[in-house]
Amino acid sequence: MSKKAKIVFVISTLVFVIVLFSSIQRENTRKENLKAMGDYFNKKFELDEDLKSQYDNEFKVKVGKERYIVTLKNKKVVSAKKES
Repeated sequence: MSKKAKIVFVISTLVFVIVLFSSIQRENTRKENLKAMGDYFNKKFELDEDLKSQYDNEFKVKVGKERYIVTLKNKKVVSAKKES
């Protein structure tokens, strides 16, 4: 293998590892956020269908017949406002 090919291979491998690690980290954070919401409500809840794959800190949640907008910070529920 030429020197140029080795450099391209190493750089592309590093980029792949960084993207893979970032994706795994985001998914783990999302799972921890879902666990925090479950602990907060102590009931079965459903996420809004449009937002099931979101990765930010606000979620629309349905608990029973009521809907809430839940804000999380540091894997803890900061606020849960009832949606009207």
